Amino acid sequence: MKFKTRQKIKNKLELFGIYDVFHYIYRIRYYSLYIKNRISSFMRKYGKRDSKFLKIKTYQGLHLGNRCFIIATGPSLMIPDIEKLKNEFTFSMNSIVKLFDKTEWRPTYYVIHDYIVWDKLFEDKYFQELSNKMVADIILIEHKLKNANENIIFPFDLEGTLYNIKHHNSDIPLQFSDDAYVTIYDGFTVTYTALQLAVYMGFTEIYLLGVDCNYSGSKQHFLDFGNRITDNPEEKMIAAYKVAKKYADAHGIKIYNATRGGKLEVFERVDFDSLFETNIEDKDGTKDNPKI
Repeated sequence: MKFKTRQKIKNKLELFGIYDVFHYIYRIRYYSLYIKNRISSFMRKYGKRDSKFLKIKTYQGLHLGNRCFIIATGPSLMIPDIEKLKNEFTFSMNSIVKLFDKTEWRPTYYVIHDYIVWDKLFEDKYFQELSNKMVADIILIEHKLKNANENIIFPFDLEGTLYNIKHHNSDIPLQFSDDAYVTIYDGFTVTYTALQLAVYMGFTEIYLLGVDCNYSGSKQHFLDFGNRITDNPEEKMIAAYKVAKKYADAHGIKIYNATRGGKLEVFERVDFDSLFETNIEDKDGTKDNPKI
């Protein structure tokens, strides 16, 4: 796999003491991509047609006024909770495919913006079978996808990636996009990407599940595979979530945290099970079923 090959090359370069030279070249390459992406984003914003991203435009406002669930991959995630979401609009991401042998549920939309994660998962049969994959253009660039038209490509801003290369703190001017055709901003977590896509598609009631935002425990995900995250990203993620909340509050969008536990307190917490209770009494005294 490409991921393993990349790791071997890195180990060899470090062994000979020249990894920093190649890392500098890597930084220059990303700066050039970043500048190119910013120019393209500006041109799309002011009317230039860009064929790579025309498919994402068909999803703008598609689910106006509906509710959705964004299912992350934190250690609190449980199969019984996922099973309850079969009739809901759902977004999920990354290693969620590792649960597909245990559940019939599949996400309505699958989001991925990290080409290294793509490398790890590409050969997984469940990953290959996924429909409605929403894929960042950086993956298209890195892998020259021959089947790109089978995916929903969105433009991904690289400022967060570049900032991580230069620094390791959260002191970055974060932004939230409501136009996925123009750009999607990096918020140091693919969940932030999914939030922007959900808003673009018109969802006005968004519930987060499995967003533990806690990388200090023995488990970092429901199923850990690959490298363990050691740079304590919670601070950066929480800074991004605060930007998302500010945008949502200003535009009449409700974002709730239905995660069982975890560290994320930016959004109002709700009890996940209560979202599916029947015979809920309405304010006028009548009873009705919750929206599904």
